[in-house]
Amino acid sequence: MAAAAAAAPLERTRGVLVALEAALALEEEDGDVPAPLLVEHLVDTRRKQKLLLAQLRVLQLLLGLVENPGPPLAPPGLPEAVSEARGRWQELKSGYGGAVAALGGALPPALAQIETGQRLLQRLRGALRGAQKRQKKELEVKLKEARGRRDQLQQRLEQRRRERLGQQGALRHQQRAAQRAEAGCRLYQVLAGVRVLLPPPGRPELELELGPPPGLPDSLPSLRLCRSPGGGFDIQGPSLPLPPPLGPGLVELQERCWEGRPLWAEVEQLQRRFALDWEPSLRCLRVLGGSGTLWMLELEPGYPQRGGVRVLPPLGVAPPSPPPSACPTLTQWLELLVRPPQNPPK
Repeated sequence: MAAAAAAAPLERTRGVLVALEAALALEEEDGDVPAPLLVEHLVDTRRKQKLLLAQLRVLQLLLGLVENPGPPLAPPGLPEAVSEARGRWQELKSGYGGAVAALGGALPPALAQIETGQRLLQRLRGALRGAQKRQKKELEVKLKEARGRRDQLQQRLEQRRRERLGQQGALRHQQRAAQRAEAGCRLYQVLAGVRVLLPPPGRPELELELGPPPGLPDSLPSLRLCRSPGGGFDIQGPSLPLPPPLGPGLVELQERCWEGRPLWAEVEQLQRRFALDWEPSLRCLRVLGGSGTLWMLELEPGYPQRGGVRVLPPLGVAPPSPPPSACPTLTQWLELLVRPPQNPPK
């Protein structure tokens, strides 16, 4: 049986040698192969020959062992090593069994914990997705509200811008109107002899300084004008209605002031001499006494140039005789009505 086992490798070796000789013969026959292919073929053939040589050497060694078998050499201490290895294997086997049992006991609780953790993880993932959806919806709502507020602010800003542009246009228009009015006022002041004195801020009044009438060096006293509820101007001093517009009214006011200058001068002189109460709005002069009003004198329009003086006596008193002058003045009437007391004869 050993001879049959050794004969089989010999047969295979002979087959390999025959194949090698056939390959060498085929290589010698193909002499007109291109150089690159031939080099590659030779390199591959050399590598295969080296491999085959190594295999033949191993085969030769094996054949030598088969042809000349020797007594088996038992290594020293083999039984002790075998028994020690068997004991070590038993220890490893028992340790492995204990480890397997411990793992088998610890595996179910671990699997239960893993399943619990997985279920908890699934719930957490679901809660996270729900929270993300709610947060996304809230952010979308807040973003929509913010965009709405932004649009409202932009609309307000645009409205404020339009209002500011309108106010600027109105301001420019008012400035141009004020410039035209100022230029007209300066021109009117030069032509009419009236100078407008602006009052302090917060007082709806105008102070006018009228020029002197023709032929007189002194100017008239300053007048204060205040806007009336009807849209005109009223004089704070001697009350004379001044209809709008201001330009023709100022001309009329200046004419009236020029005409009334003698009256003002006469009233001032009489107030220094007699106890009088002058009411410019009624054009009335009251002569005061110890118990009240003694006489009342009314001035007709145009006094002293065109009008006269009417004397109104108290109740129960006969009207006095007029002065000998054809057109008595206030001074003549007062000198007639209010006579100084005369000393009795001794």
